[in-house]
Amino acid sequence: MAFISLFLAFLVIALLILGFLFFVGLILLIIGIIRKRDPKNKGKVSPVVCIILGILFLLPPIGSGLFVGGALIKDYVISHRDYEIVTDEWRAHTVSYEKAARDVTGQLLDAAQSGDRELIGKLFAKSARESRHYESELDRFLKALPKGEAKVSSEYAAKGVAYENRYKDTYENRYYNESLKVEIDGEEYFVYVYLCNRNDDPDEVGLIFFCLQNEKGYKQRIDFSGRNIACIIK
Repeated sequence: MAFISLFLAFLVIALLILGFLFFVGLILLIIGIIRKRDPKNKGKVSPVVCIILGILFLLPPIGSGLFVGGALIKDYVISHRDYEIVTDEWRAHTVSYEKAARDVTGQLLDAAQSGDRELIGKLFAKSARESRHYESELDRFLKALPKGEAKVSSEYAAKGVAYENRYKDTYENRYYNESLKVEIDGEEYFVYVYLCNRNDDPDEVGLIFFCLQNEKGYKQRIDFSGRNIACIIK
């Protein structure tokens, strides 16, 4: 909290300084231009000095504005870009865990209904995708998955979210657990996802574990340790 207050204080001071420089620079520039146009000041150095000082004072606030504006435009363009694979969006910029969980659930279930194993693999982190039992688990998942169009509900199966931030040097790797409700062919199911949406190693961004269950399967306590994908229908 103290760090946030200190940062806000620094930001306010920086904005005041930039505002002061802009105001003084604009005044000096206007005065210099007006005096330079006056025939009485022909040949005098003072109008040129005012113009130069005005430009120098204006450079920091204008430069800062252009930098911030460029960053905002870049972020807007990136955030509104269409990504064929949702995990590519996570690598490009920060995505909330709610959006990440919903997007990856929708794309994985669509890919599973069409049997697109390659796309499903691209949604998983490299370590999960290359784990020893991934392919056999995916075979069982595709066989047990209920057929039909999947609709991801905006309602969560459980309130709150468990998350873990791991640090490598000063880089923060983010892992999240989330439980969602989905509807397939008119029936309600529960999806549990464990994902990483930020990592210093881009290959490790993606799903770690994905599970679809019906209500009876969801209520049972099942050990998922060491597994990457499952479909539990009881």
